[in-house]
Amino acid sequence: DDHDTDERAQRERPAAAGGDANTDASLTISSDEVERQIARGMKQVGHKVSDISCPSRLVLIKGRTTTCTAPVPGTSRRSDVKVKVAWAVMTSSTDSRYYLTFEQSLR
Repeated sequence: DDHDTDERAQRERPAAAGGDANTDASLTISSDEVERQIARGMKQVGHKVSDISCPSRLVLIKGRTTTCTAPVPGTSRRSDVKVKVAWAVMTSSTDSRYYLTFEQSLR
């Protein structure tokens, strides 16, 4: 799988990869993988995988969301990180690509 992540509004979202939009709800990523994607996509905020908590798997269908928690940098507080599937496509019968966006209140 090829994973494209980015902090929301940080850069322009790449166009969906070639392929058919995924509609199969059995295509998911684990809560651990969601945490890794947040840490990678929001590294400029200083998030580490060990600081992020996601309760469930994320279904890779456009528009699906999950809510995780992460520290608010420079404070002892935590806040919600909304993770949304911007797009997910099947590039072949066994391969997929997806793009996630992350939104966290840093106040």
